[in-house]
Amino acid sequence: MADADDILLEMLKGLKHDVSVIRDNHLAHIGEDIQSIKAEQVAQRTDIDELMAFKSEIADCIKSAANRLLAGIAGIAGAVLGGTTLL
Repeated sequence: MADADDILLEMLKGLKHDVSVIRDNHLAHIGEDIQSIKAEQVAQRTDIDELMAFKSEIADCIKSAANRLLAGIAGIAGAVLGGTTLL
């Protein structure tokens, strides 16, 4: 009976070792995946910041063009209205 108990004990020790190795490998891969995700997030944040800066530049250009257009329309309207009052 002692031989059977010793065999079971050795099997359990081997199983415990195998589970520990699997756990450690799994945790190592999770750590690598987390580092990869962090690097991707940094790259994405950089891309987003660049896009937001571009969007801001476009909005500024549109505002400037709209202001010039409105000033031109106001000038034309003033000239037309001012010209009709002189007649």
